[in-house]
Amino acid sequence: MLVYNSYAQFAADLASHAIAPAYTWVMYDLEYWAQTPLAEQQNPAAAMQQFGQLAHANGLKVIQAPGRDLALAPGAACPPARGENLDHWYLRCNIPGAAAASADLIVVQDQVNTTSPAQFDYRYATSRTRARAASPAITVDTEVSTSYGTAAQMATAVKSAAPDGTYINATTNTLGRAAAFLRIMQKAGY
Repeated sequence: MLVYNSYAQFAADLASHAIAPAYTWVMYDLEYWAQTPLAEQQNPAAAMQQFGQLAHANGLKVIQAPGRDLALAPGAACPPARGENLDHWYLRCNIPGAAAASADLIVVQDQVNTTSPAQFDYRYATSRTRARAASPAITVDTEVSTSYGTAAQMATAVKSAAPDGTYINATTNTLGRAAAFLRIMQKAGY
C-alpha cells in the first residue's frame, strides 16, 4: 500500500508511471497539515472523489483516511459552526459518507478519543452508519495511536466500538505499547 497526503502528488505519480505494479492499494490521508495542499483541505469531499475515481480508473483499491482536523482549514467548503468541536464537524459535514463514496475502505481517525470509550464508540458508530449509507459494502476501520492512551485504553476503545478493522499508528519509540495492545487484543480473541 502506498500512502498519499496529496491528490496532486498521486496524480503526478500516476502520470509519470512512478507507482510500481506491485502496489494494489493506495491510501489518501488528507489532513490539515503542510503535506496536503490547501485546496484539497478546503474541499475534502471533492478531493476524495477525485482521488478515488483516478485510483479506480487505474485498477487500484482505495483507502480514504480523512482527518477531523480538516475543519480548521481556512476557507473550508463546509466551515465549522460556532463552538462546534472537530468530531461534530466531521459528522455534520458527512466526511465519512464522502470518503466511502469513492473508496473500498475508510479509516475513521478516532485515536484522539481513545481514553473516552463512549466518545470513541459514538464517533466510530456514527461514521460507520454514514459511510454505509453512501456505500453499503464499505469496510470501516478505526484508528488507534500509541500517542493516545495506554495499551489497555486502546484495547478498551477498540473492543467497545467493534470496528471492521483497526489501523495502528505507532512511532519507533512506542512500538512496545503497540505490541502490548496487540497482545491484549489477541488474548481477547481478536
